[in-house]
Formats: sequence, structure tokens, C-alpha cells
Amino acid sequence: FLPPEALERLDHDELVPVSQCGIDIPEYLDKAILKGLAVQPEDRFQSAAEFLGAIESQQVVEVPVSGAAAAPAPEKKKAKPALIAGLAAAVVVAVGIGIAIGGGARDATDGGGGGNPVAEALAPKVTIGGEAYSTALTELDLSNLGLENADLQNLAEMKDLKSLNLSGNTEITDLSPLSGLTNLEVLQLSDGNSMVYSELSDLTPLENLTNLRVLLIPDRSNIQDLSPLSQLTALEELSIMGSHHTEGGLISNLEPLAGLSHLRVLSLNVGSADLSPLRNLASLESVEISGDIYVDDLSVFSQLTNLKTLRLRGFREEACPTQTLEPFSGLTQLQELVIDLEGVQSFSGIEHLTALREVELFLSGGTYTNLDPFAALENLQSLSLSRSSRQDFTLDIQALSGLENLQSLNLFPSDEVLDWSPVDHVPNVTKG
Repeated sequence: FLPPEALERLDHDELVPVSQCGIDIPEYLDKAILKGLAVQPEDRFQSAAEFLGAIESQQVVEVPVSGAAAAPAPEKKKAKPALIAGLAAAVVVAVGIGIAIGGGARDATDGGGGGNPVAEALAPKVTIGGEAYSTALTELDLSNLGLENADLQNLAEMKDLKSLNLSGNTEITDLSPLSGLTNLEVLQLSDGNSMVYSELSDLTPLENLTNLRVLLIPDRSNIQDLSPLSQLTALEELSIMGSHHTEGGLISNLEPLAGLSHLRVLSLNVGSADLSPLRNLASLESVEISGDIYVDDLSVFSQLTNLKTLRLRGFREEACPTQTLEPFSGLTQLQELVIDLEGVQSFSGIEHLTALREVELFLSGGTYTNLDPFAALENLQSLSLSRSSRQDFTLDIQALSGLENLQSLNLFPSDEVLDWSPVDHVPNVTKG
């Protein structure tokens, strides 16, 4: 609200350019301020977005000519960047007031880069890969630009970054320029494509980025040591795995992850690794681990009761030896289970996992003869059971007859099943 006397003065008062007040500022900003505070509503910027556009492009806008003669300019003083930013910010507010008074249109602005658009427009610029970027950006996507180590040096100046995407730049091997970006919350070095090879081997520059919540690293990298991540206790998602993986990774020690209590999503491609350090990570909702794993005690997962997805794929037949599925019986939120098992005699324990929608079991050995525990899985949509070798017994699948939501069934070897009628209602049945 402006008092009547202030509104009356708008019809008579004339604005003095900032440049005539002894302050040396760029002409584009001087003119933008005058236009933003113009006396007549039709002479002003019609939206804050229009003003910001002029600032970002450093466009010298036209300003209505006043009837009064311009006063002689006093000796100018060099303006500090902070003062210039302050003036611009003040005009943004003034533009908003002018719109409210004058009835101009109001345009939404996305903020460009996730931060303050005024700060981004006025902050110093740095060059990365031949392009100029404001050091005030909070989000930056540099994916698939063919960047090399030398191109990243100026990233060190971008202290406000919260999200950085460097995926697809396979020549990057040194993350040192990122070591001071302590506001980073999301760092994406991978887009999930495991066909992209990376020579990245050292995560030490990331050890002080304690605000990191998401860290995505190419799985076909040379990462062996996870110890630099041990203090990144804010991590919620860690991935060193692509979308398809056929080779084991180099990681053999998961102990550095034991203290990451906020971790919700974990995807790793490992070498010969002990999974017991994951035992107490109760926030985990998704675990996907492939490689040369060996889990002789599946109770490692028994306390991870928030799990919705568990995928364990090994390169040896005896990856997860167990006689039953009882170690998983408490994972009542589990929706997807993919695992290599050895020596299964019964599927007991799985009947408690009534939220399951997808089950894919790769079985070595074992003497199970029926699928009775599956009868309780009313939400099951896809079931695949593949045994590595044929056995001298038949498999009774009567328990599947009541699973009305089952859409896909794969059984191998199929000659163990004598009666397929219990799954006549299943649209897609694969007999291997």
C-alpha cells in the first residue's frame, strides 16, 4: 500500500539515473533500472521476467525521454559487484510493485539453473568446454559434452552447485575440481548405461562432500576403494552399476558403507565381496548387487524390513546357498525378488511376502517338488524359476492355480511339470 501523497508524486517526480549519482555501473543495468522504475506504468517492464531477460542478455533497453534536462554527472566511483546485484534485486521488487499498481502482466520464471536468476545473471562467469556459465548456478548439466579433466578446472569456482551431471564424459578421470563443492547434493557421473567405459578410479576428492544425497558412478570404471564415501552419511542413493552388467566389478570391501544409515537405494557391481556390512542399513528400500558375490548367510537381509526390491546376481552357481527362503520371511514390503540360490529344498518363507509382484529365481541343485508356498502370493504378476540342471523328480505347480494376477510364468526345465492345467489362466507361459 502506498499513501496518496506518494501516488500523487508519481505523476511529477523524475528519476535520476544511477550513473548520475556518482556510481559507475554498466549502461545496460543503468537503463534497466530506469525502465523498471519508470513513472508511467506503460513505460515500465511489464513483468519481472522481462526485466530479468534484459539483465541476462545485457540488453540496453529504450527509456522514455524526460522533459527535464539531465543534471551534470558527478565524478563516478566504480561500483562493487555486490552493490550492482543489490540495485538489480531492488528493481525486481520495484517491478513487482509497478505491475501491481499499473496492472501489467505477470510471467512465471523458472529461475534458470535452480537458483536466483538475478544472482546468476550478475555473478562472474566461468568457461567450461567452451561455454560460459554463471558461478551462481545451483544446477548444472554437462552430460555428453566430451569433456576432459582440463575442462573441469573452473568448476571449483561454482561453490553454490547443488546438482551436477557429468555423465557420458568418459575421458574424465580426475574429480579433484569437485573437492570444494561442499553444497553438492546430487552428483551424476553415470546415466545408467553400462556400455560406457570409464577410467575413473579415485573417489578421494569426494570425501568432504558431506551433503551428497545421490551419487551415480559408471559401473565399468576402475573404482576399487569405497573408503572415501564412509563419512558421506547423508547419502540416500549410491550406484556403481549400469542397466545391464555382464562383468564383475573391482570392489571387494563394503565395510565403508556400514555407517551410511540414510541409504535407501544401493546398486553395486562388485568383485568377491562380503555383504554383511549391509546388515544394519535399515533404511534400504532397494538393493541390487551383481558380480562375484557369495552370501553364505542370507540373514544379512533379515532386518532390512523396508526393502521393496532385492536383486542378487552372482557369477557362480553357489552364490547364495540356502535350504529355504525363511531368511526373507520378515521382508513383508518386498515387491521384487531376483536371486541366485543353491540347494533349495523348499520355498517356505516366501508365503509371508504377500506384496511380491515379481519373483525370478535361478536355482542350482535342490530337491523341491512343489510350489505350495507361492499360493499365498495373490499380487504376484511374474514368476520365473530356472534350474541349472534337470532332476529325477516331477514338479507340482497346483499352487499357482489361484494366482489370478499372474501374467507371466517361466519354468525351466519344463519337462519336470507333468500337469500344466493349473496355469491355463496365465496369458504368457514359457516352457523351457
